[in-house]
Amino acid sequence: ADRLLDGSCPMVLCSTAHYGKFAPAVFKALQIQDIPQDPVEQLKKLEISASRPRVHAEMEKCLRDGGRRGHSV
Repeated sequence: ADRLLDGSCPMVLCSTAHYGKFAPAVFKALQIQDIPQDPVEQLKKLEISASRPRVHAEMEKCLRDGGRRGHSV
C-alpha cells in the first residue's frame, strides 16, 4: 500500500482472516483434541491438520520472537 499511496487518492485495505489467527476456535470446530497452549505449537499442529492455505511465515516469526511490534494505523 505504501508503494501505491501518492496522496492523491484515498485507499482502503481489506483482508480476510487467516485460520492461524484463531487456532483454538479452528481446533474446536474441527473437533481436534489436545490443543497446545503455546501459540507456536498451535500453528505447527494446525499446519498438519489444515495445510491450506499455508501458515503465514511472518505471523509465526512474530509469535516465536515473543512479542508485538509497534505499528501505526
